Amino acid sequence: MKTTQDARAANAASADAADSGTRELSTVERAIGTYSAYGWRARIGIVVPPGNTSNEAEFNLMAPEGVSIHASRSPAFFEPERAEQMLGCLREGVAQLGGGDRYDVVALGCTTSSMLLPVEELDAQMAEMVGETPTTSAGGAVVRALRALGARRIGVATPYPDSRNVLARSFLEGEGFEVLTLEALGIGEETWQSQGGYLARIPPEVAYRLARQADRAEADAVLISCTDLPTLSIVERLEEALGKPVVTSNTAMFWDCMRRAGLGERTDGFGTLLAEH
Repeated sequence: MKTTQDARAANAASADAADSGTRELSTVERAIGTYSAYGWRARIGIVVPPGNTSNEAEFNLMAPEGVSIHASRSPAFFEPERAEQMLGCLREGVAQLGGGDRYDVVALGCTTSSMLLPVEELDAQMAEMVGETPTTSAGGAVVRALRALGARRIGVATPYPDSRNVLARSFLEGEGFEVLTLEALGIGEETWQSQGGYLARIPPEVAYRLARQADRAEADAVLISCTDLPTLSIVERLEEALGKPVVTSNTAMFWDCMRRAGLGERTDGFGTLLAEH
């Protein structure tokens, strides 16, 4: 299967050859031109907050051979009125990656930042930033993942303080989901909790207990929100305990990145979403 980057390279090569009057590049030359020793199947570019140490780690744990992960940094934002500032910083983060043409997909790896705008609006803004390269975001990927699972009524677990939980609930309900319950750790209420990678030091076992508290019998799925909260090791155990799909910000975003990069393979060990969809 050709990736989006292969197609862009071929189109660009043909256009360059036509414009300059030179010969068109051969198949071998085009293949070498898009080759990457570790990302020969797909290169995923992600823009994550400066203190986030879980997003890249979990992506690398999920990535199959030939898929490489590359990251840049951009501040996290939590207030809808700062959406324009978020977009400006995101643009700088994409530039730090070297631009969209280097990748098969580019993602915004901050759940709260990606919830400042409706999914379609943020998708359009990111498309303008990166050109033909497919894009996604944590919030947009969560929405697409829950829809792929057929989930409408959900339980939500977050590490956030109240103000960010209001944002998360409003975003999810705005995208058509019924939030039956939202359980949170309240981290970020104190300034010191927002510094030094505090979220990434929360044990996965804490997220496990929190997600169980967020479940309801009538819920179609449980969502664990936050790309910096370590959760990958407990997703399958949670699904076994709850008897329903469990989606995290990182599993949703990685799934969406893979599909948008043209890779449809199923991946075991990280929950129903990646194993069956």
